[in-house]
Amino acid sequence: MSAEFLSLPNLNFSTEPSTFALSVAADRNSTIDPTGNLFPFSPNWKRSQTPNFSFAPDPSSRQNYLMLRLILEASTPTVTWLWAHDQKVLHSGTLPGTVASSLIPSLQKNLPTPSAADQILVGVGPGSFSGIRAAIASAQGMAASWSCPVLPIRSTHAIAQQFPEVALLGIFSDARRGDVFATFYDHGKLSRPTSVHPSSHLPELLSRCTLAVTSDALPGIPKIAHPSALHLLHSLLHQPLEAELPLAALHLRPALAPARSPLF
Repeated sequence: MSAEFLSLPNLNFSTEPSTFALSVAADRNSTIDPTGNLFPFSPNWKRSQTPNFSFAPDPSSRQNYLMLRLILEASTPTVTWLWAHDQKVLHSGTLPGTVASSLIPSLQKNLPTPSAADQILVGVGPGSFSGIRAAIASAQGMAASWSCPVLPIRSTHAIAQQFPEVALLGIFSDARRGDVFATFYDHGKLSRPTSVHPSSHLPELLSRCTLAVTSDALPGIPKIAHPSALHLLHSLLHQPLEAELPLAALHLRPALAPARSPLF
């Protein structure tokens, strides 16, 4: 399997990410939906590799199986990856450049003979559209070789893990066009999923938080925090994976279009 890792079909990440994903899928006879994305459940995957969306500390929900995971977090300029066996970190890294140019070289350098992953998790933001999109395309290419699922996870989970004692944590980021993304957590657990608000509502939103943090330079929020692959791994102990969360950058979801969500 290590040879497959080092020789993924059409391994050319200088190409446009979606084109790369399509070429890999075509070579592997994988299923492609009308938008050009790989379906998250390939007919070639073994039943034992079907993702457990309710992964949690309860042993009964883990099926007595320790997963080998690759986790990618590329929603901010600091891109990180992690190779873990359950909660044990085996290898990790921070990319020196973009996902497209440096992910595969970084993995090849640090994982010369990897086993096939059981699961690849990708942080889907909100955050950098290009970074998330490239990470998803890269993950789909590796998943086609390894015959494993690619699953989305909220990047904000990683930030929430850094403040588990906070009763109402507000995580904010720039949504452009005069809007902000807002996601709320209660003691490290998601309480209000990401929504879009006009920037003019930011002071009122901040007044409702025990602590507010941002991964961008938003006015009125001095506390900066960034997601990481390591914190995404830790979040799996407290936050189940969401079966309805699409494998796409969160800020592209129709529900997150600037529709002026209620504050609370």
